[in-house]
Amino acid sequence: MKKKELSQPIYSTKVEGTDILVPMRDGARLAVDVYRPDAEGRFPALLAFAVHNKFLQSPQVAQACNNQPAWAPLWCGPAEGGDTTFLTSRGYVHVVGNLRGSGHSDPGDPWIEGKTDAYDLVEWIAQQPWCDGNVGMIGISDYGRRQIEAAMTQPPHLKAIFPYDPSNFTFRDTAPGGVIHTMWFHLLKFSADNPKEIKLTPKEEELWKEAYNNLDYRMYTAIFNILERKGKLATRFFRLLINPYEPEDVEKLEEDLTRVNIPFYIGSGWYAYTYKGHLFGASRYWEKCKNVPFKKLIFTGPAHLPRPWTAFHDEILRWYDYWLKGIDTGIKDEPRVKIWVMGANRWRYSEEWPLKETQWTKLYLDSWERLRWEPFTPSSRDGIDAPDCFAQMPLTQTRTVQKCSISGRRSTRRIPTGSSFSRMSVRMYRFRRHERERWSVHRYPRGK
Repeated sequence: MKKKELSQPIYSTKVEGTDILVPMRDGARLAVDVYRPDAEGRFPALLAFAVHNKFLQSPQVAQACNNQPAWAPLWCGPAEGGDTTFLTSRGYVHVVGNLRGSGHSDPGDPWIEGKTDAYDLVEWIAQQPWCDGNVGMIGISDYGRRQIEAAMTQPPHLKAIFPYDPSNFTFRDTAPGGVIHTMWFHLLKFSADNPKEIKLTPKEEELWKEAYNNLDYRMYTAIFNILERKGKLATRFFRLLINPYEPEDVEKLEEDLTRVNIPFYIGSGWYAYTYKGHLFGASRYWEKCKNVPFKKLIFTGPAHLPRPWTAFHDEILRWYDYWLKGIDTGIKDEPRVKIWVMGANRWRYSEEWPLKETQWTKLYLDSWERLRWEPFTPSSRDGIDAPDCFAQMPLTQTRTVQKCSISGRRSTRRIPTGSSFSRMSVRMYRFRRHERERWSVHRYPRGK
């Protein structure tokens, strides 16, 4: 059968409203911006719903700061709610909202009081005069995770989702081994948290007092600033600081993933540093969401996507044209799994993940963040490299920390203890000016 043509860009964009306050079942209100095709009629809607500032998802920001690569200083990670102009021009309403407790939404904890907010918001969208009753969701990272959480509540009008880079629920992915990652600091500068007092349980009050007096926290002012704000800044990170342990109900959360019962197209990139939660999240949702009637998976390359996020919207269009508009785009006739093979630099296709032909092989930790094929022999140092840690002060350490020799004249100067030079590891730099002039600078660790 011949496939039908995808939705074409025939509409201009109309701003239906910004900071529209949508009532939830408990009376709290969520702030949303609504962009729609500038035409009469009803259209399917795509909801982007997260903690990030919704203004960063607007067409104004996209026009001012378009297509910034991940290495660029203007790359804005939280600008990941979808390309409004692309969507509205092809006949979709784009609804961008903030969780309670963030942006212009009413205060509150989205993980406690706001557990049903996504359900209520989806159903509100479906009843609006500009919506035809078919609702999907869009966005990556936190926007991706909210799609999974929304699907778990089973709103009747949520027909399909496309959660790319969805972080997983589990503590071990965002703080592996209990170690707090510095990526949180990068995200804090984009914080859209609502600066209202949050309610702590008696147990949380006790944990906060203990953390507040922890000298290990106080020495890091950026962390202590979050504690001092007592939940008014980076609420989720604040809760991690006062209770840095995996939730006791993590097994229950994973069991609840079986409640996801609508089609999803999930994926991530081969990210390593800082973003393990995205890759692990996509893999775990693929595995744990066992009652999904149809699902697809994509793993892209190792580089982060440009911002504002506009990548693979053609694929998103094929997905939602099929599920929300009933257009036969061929999206179900392809292999369900598509992965980018690094090194070979090509796509590979399969019907399952992990790949059926996978040869499971044990690897062992080695120094300098490496892995090795062979295990170490117990009670032996064979094959063990030098440790990649600071083991002791240099044996040749002296109180003299800098020597300079210029044109045959030698000058020795003692750097005061506590200076930046005296704390540094041993280094030697030589700069040859000409045959008769040489500079030599020696740096030693602090010592007596």
